[in-house]
Amino acid sequence: MSTNLEQWLPDVLPSLPGCPESTVLRAVRDSAIEFCNRSQIWRHEIEPFPVVKGIADYQLDIPVGAHIAAFIRVKYADRTSPLELRTTEELDDTMPGWRAMEGLPQFFVQHGPDTILLDRLPNETKLDVLSATLALKPTNS
Repeated sequence: MSTNLEQWLPDVLPSLPGCPESTVLRAVRDSAIEFCNRSQIWRHEIEPFPVVKGIADYQLDIPVGAHIAAFIRVKYADRTSPLELRTTEELDDTMPGWRAMEGLPQFFVQHGPDTILLDRLPNETKLDVLSATLALKPTNS
């Protein structure tokens, strides 16, 4: 879903006489980021992938040039309902010691720009159980 921002110049420049192209390109880029962030229109499906016994941290495969704007749905195959997004502080307050717990996850934390941390360590390795639907936004570059 790559678009060259310079394609927008003929539409925008006539309304901004004297404005440098670099300023217009930056404003168009910032507007595209904000639009995707607010509308959540750019969706990306992460196909089910394995979890490994004792590992709670998983990197999500998102397209180059994108950041996660929102988690629409994170699903663990053995659960009937999706996992719920929490902060580490919320989990620390409600489930002290959660980082060492084992079992079926209920929650996840966004642990990095494209990484999630499950609230429990899987107690067995399973194929194709963790999946996600994400809303993305373009990076600044």
